[in-house]
Amino acid sequence: MDNESRLKIYYYRSKNWVILNENLLVLATGILLIGIISFGLGALWQGSKTQKAPIVVDKNKSAFADNDTNIRIDTNNTNNTNKISSVANILYIYIASKNGTSYHLPTCPGAKQIKPENKIEFTSKEEAESRGYKPAANCPGL
Repeated sequence: MDNESRLKIYYYRSKNWVILNENLLVLATGILLIGIISFGLGALWQGSKTQKAPIVVDKNKSAFADNDTNIRIDTNNTNNTNKISSVANILYIYIASKNGTSYHLPTCPGAKQIKPENKIEFTSKEEAESRGYKPAANCPGL
């Protein structure tokens, strides 16, 4: 049996298999195409939702840098008390509890659990330590 006759046998077997399983092939091809189209449309739709400006974090700058230079208070506005209280909140960068012995950054888990009536606020580590408070052990960045 030479190569040409072997190729003819494979051709006829393949052709017969395709004819016998035509419905199955059409179904499998349809499912595959629907899956590819659905994935492509989902990726296209999701991509359009997530294309936003990236957030850049600079580790070398303080979170409170230049806040005092960018604040202007309008003397003709009646909302000055709100602006002044927001300036005061910016200046306090360490928080402690009246009942506790450690101070926290405002982002620490321990600081979020302190009741507002028990909060003491400090502007520096030195001020907190001068009043007998120690850095919190569970607060990263102290």
